[in-house]
Amino acid sequence: MKKCFFISILLLLLSGKLHAQTNNDTLAALPDQYLSLYIDGNLNYDDYIRQQITFVNFMRDRQMASLHLLITTQVTGGGGIEYTLFYFGQKEFNGKNDTLKYVADNNNTDDETREGLVRIIKMGLMPYIARLPSSGNFAIDYNSNPVSSGLQQAETKDWKNWVFTVSATVNANGEKSYQNLYVTGGASAGKITDDWKINIRMNGAYNYSNYDYDGFTYISETQSKSGDALIVRSLSEHWSAGMAASVYTSTYSNYDFNGSLSPAIEWDLFPYTSSTSRLFTILYQLTPAYADYTDTTLYGKTSEFLFSQSLTSTVSLIEKWGTVSFSLYGSNYFHDWSKNSLYLSGALNLRIVKGLDLNIYGSYGLVHDQLSLPKQGATPEEVLTRQIELSTNFNYYTSVGISYSFGSIYNNVVNARMNLLE
Repeated sequence: MKKCFFISILLLLLSGKLHAQTNNDTLAALPDQYLSLYIDGNLNYDDYIRQQITFVNFMRDRQMASLHLLITTQVTGGGGIEYTLFYFGQKEFNGKNDTLKYVADNNNTDDETREGLVRIIKMGLMPYIARLPSSGNFAIDYNSNPVSSGLQQAETKDWKNWVFTVSATVNANGEKSYQNLYVTGGASAGKITDDWKINIRMNGAYNYSNYDYDGFTYISETQSKSGDALIVRSLSEHWSAGMAASVYTSTYSNYDFNGSLSPAIEWDLFPYTSSTSRLFTILYQLTPAYADYTDTTLYGKTSEFLFSQSLTSTVSLIEKWGTVSFSLYGSNYFHDWSKNSLYLSGALNLRIVKGLDLNIYGSYGLVHDQLSLPKQGATPEEVLTRQIELSTNFNYYTSVGISYSFGSIYNNVVNARMNLLE
């Protein structure tokens, strides 16, 4: 009897909680006189934004919203992130657009970054909310000692704009018949101002694998070291010139040493200040390079000094209907123009109709310039473990994905329970 009474009370409590939860979820959609907002962009703070901005209706479909907010990002000279917020008015706000920027310092925690981003998002929403019937529910507050909004990034005096980074990673995994150790390390220094861009990097990697199965043992080891530097001078809103240098060694590619120095010039159809939303560049490089090979190559060379050139064209657009980017790269050696390569790649993220998204990526390359291939070839074990670069005249990669979602037009509710099981 007591047991039945206890179960009855428990069911009653649970039904009450479920009813309360249902009411909360139902009321999560604000009345129609509130702003309907669609947020677009690859962000890590979607849940946080919906939790902090509770005075708008978040929509799942762009076409259903009165305001489309597109957020793009790019890395700043100090190692931080610049967020560009494009506000596109729709329906009753058609033609009313705006753009704001927020710069997150590289020393920010995730909480500081997302807090600052939400603050700027709210500021950008106010001109639209002011024209709605619900505007009477809002009050404007002013903090005389605000945290920096990040709307402008002044050149710092400390370290003369230089930023340094050191990193190292060790990965180990294995089982009874297989063990692997992968170690990487690197260091970088960079300085970015409106007039200059300077990047210097050094990296190293070591990969060890041990295969032991049914009495067969095979050990695979590859290692590489590299260093590169880039110096770019801004000439105008559409032109820039620079110099790239690189040195590296690689057991995979048969190089004891490879060094190059490449003067380059680039033209952008659009102003560089619009790079977060649209880009159309053409880059030309002239590259003298010296190579010292580990083993004699297919062409009987142990070392050589060669000149090559390359031309790269890149198009990137981020619009309300999605994103699209294409890149075309071609290069050739001057001593033998048949030694060349051509690569084409493209990516498309398209919103076809309400709730239906299409994602496509593909790349294809014609390869005729593998001058470093070793003469003796590769063993079957080296082929299977991809320990040595193999001869080819093409390579490709492609992926296609499609997704469709339907149901409630609102996207306001956040529930973080048992996320690990999702």
